[in-house]
Amino acid sequence: MNRQSGERNTFNLVDEPWIICLRRDGVIEELSISDVFARAKEIRELLGEQPTESYAILRILLTIFWRSWLTGSSKHSDPRSWWKELWNSNGDGSAIPAITDYLDEWKHRFDLLDPEQPFMQVPDLHTEKGEFKSPRQIMSDCESEFLSMSVGACTENLELAEAARRLVATQAWDYSGIKSGAVGDKRVKGGKGYPIGTGWAGETGGVVLHGSNLYETILLNTPAQWLSRNSGDEDLPAWERDSQNAAARLSMMPDGPCDQLTWQSRRIRLIEDSAHIVAVLVCNGDKIETKNQHADPMTGYRFSKNQSNKSQKVHMPQRHPLERTMWKGIQPLIIRESVSNGFPPGEEPRAPETVEHLHDMTRKNRIDRSFVVGLEMIGVEYGTQNSSVSAIIHERLDLATAILASGEQPWANIVLNAVQRTMEAAVSLGRFHGMVMQAAGETYTFQPQPVESVLADLTVPFKDWLGMWHPDIDPEKWQDAWYRRARRLILTVANEFIAGIGPRATIGRFIASSDGRETLITSGTAFGALNKKLNDLFPLNSHLPSTPQKPEMEGALL
Repeated sequence: MNRQSGERNTFNLVDEPWIICLRRDGVIEELSISDVFARAKEIRELLGEQPTESYAILRILLTIFWRSWLTGSSKHSDPRSWWKELWNSNGDGSAIPAITDYLDEWKHRFDLLDPEQPFMQVPDLHTEKGEFKSPRQIMSDCESEFLSMSVGACTENLELAEAARRLVATQAWDYSGIKSGAVGDKRVKGGKGYPIGTGWAGETGGVVLHGSNLYETILLNTPAQWLSRNSGDEDLPAWERDSQNAAARLSMMPDGPCDQLTWQSRRIRLIEDSAHIVAVLVCNGDKIETKNQHADPMTGYRFSKNQSNKSQKVHMPQRHPLERTMWKGIQPLIIRESVSNGFPPGEEPRAPETVEHLHDMTRKNRIDRSFVVGLEMIGVEYGTQNSSVSAIIHERLDLATAILASGEQPWANIVLNAVQRTMEAAVSLGRFHGMVMQAAGETYTFQPQPVESVLADLTVPFKDWLGMWHPDIDPEKWQDAWYRRARRLILTVANEFIAGIGPRATIGRFIASSDGRETLITSGTAFGALNKKLNDLFPLNSHLPSTPQKPEMEGALL
C-alpha cells in the first residue's frame, strides 16, 4: 500500500512491493527492490504480466547491481575476481553491501509519485489541449478490448505496483507510431509526435541466462570484465541523470550499458488518484541509433551487408525470428571461432556479451562445465511500420555450459549440426507433402504448414535430448540419439499423411519432366525420396571423437 508523506501520496519502488517473484518453494510473491536483492537466493525467477515485462524489470535490477559495483568500494578490484567471489559466496543476496548503500543514495529517484522527479517520468508533461488517455496506453496487451491477450486483467484503474511494472516495460518495448505531441518537444508538428522507432529492447533479441536462483541469474547476466571496460563515468542510468523534460536528448548514442538498459524512449506521465493510476500521457522520448550499438550485453548482433561499406562494417541487433524461434535463435548463441561458421572476417554474428562471459568463466573453470544454464529468448514482433505489437516471442531451453563454451569439442558442433539438419529435414517434409498432393492430382506446391508443425512437435524432444548431455557421454551415441528420434518422428508424420490422403496418391500419375519424359509420381516414390534425404541428413555411426561412456546412459540414449 502507498504511504503518506505530508499531503501527498508516495510509492517508492525501493521499499514498496511491486516486482512479482516466483520463489523456489513455488510461492508467488510481490517484493520491493530491496527485498529482491536481500532474498535473491530464495527467488527462482521474476514473473510479470508478460515475459517482456519481467525482462525489462530484470534489466533495471541489473543496472542497479552494476552501478553499485562501479561506484562502490569494489570499483577498482579485478572484475573477474570480484565476480568469482560472489559466484562462490555461500551467503544470501544481502552479501553485496554496496547495493544497500547505492539504494540509500538514490532512493529519492525511485518514487513513482514524486511531484518533481517521478521514476522514469516527466512530472509536468502535457499537450496543448491538456489531454490524457486511458492507462491502457501502457498496457500493450490491453489497448484493444477485443484483442486483449490478458482477458479479465485489463482495467481503467491500475494499482500502483502494476503501473510501475507497465511503465518499465513501456520504456523498453513500446511500439512506434504517432504519439501525443508534448509541449516543449521541438519535433511535434500539428500537435502530434511522429514515429521515432520502438523502445530499445524492441530492436533486439533479448537473451537471459538463468541460474538456479535469481542470485545466480544476476551474476550470469553480469559480464564483469566487459562491464568494467565499457562503463565510464558518463554511463549513468535514467535515475542518476538530471530530471527530464519533454525535449529529446541531442545524442542518439548511449554512454554505456547502464545508460542503454534504462534508455528513455518515451516521455510518460502517470496520473494518480486514490492510490490508482487513472490516466496516462505517452509521448516520444529519445530516439536511439541502432547501427553498431554494442552497449547492450543481452542481445546478439548480426552483420548488415546492406548498411556496410568499404570504410565501415555495420552490425545490427539480432532479433529473434517469430517462427522457429528456438531452432534459428540458438545458432548465433553457439557459433564461435572454434565452431564451424564460414563467415568472412569481421562479418561473423556476435553472441551476447553475457554468453561470451559464460564461455570465459567456463574456460577458466570458475563455472563447472556440467552446470546447466537456462537460455531464455525474448522479443517482440511488431505490426505494420512497427505501429503495434503483433506477438510476443518467447522460448526457453536448458543447456550445459560445456555445450556453449568454446574449446569444448565436439559438443557445440553436434548441436549446430542437429539444429541445421533438423530444419532441412522439416523442409524436405514440406516438399514431400507437395509431391504426394501432386500424385493425387493437384499442382505441385511446396507446403510450409507441415514444416512448422513438425518443428513444433520436435521442440520438446530436442530439449529433452539436450538434457541427456553428461560430461562422460559418448558424443557419437548422443548425436545418433537425436538423429534417430528426429528421423522416426518425421517418417511417422509422413506415413500418417499418406494414410489420410487416400488411394489416388498411391496409384499416382505421370508428370512431364523438363526433358520431355514422363515420370510416375506416387506416394511411394515421394516417400522414397524423403527417406533418402533423411538418410543423408541423419547418418548414423558418424565418426566423432569419443569419450568414456557411462553404462547407465547408454540405455537412456538408445
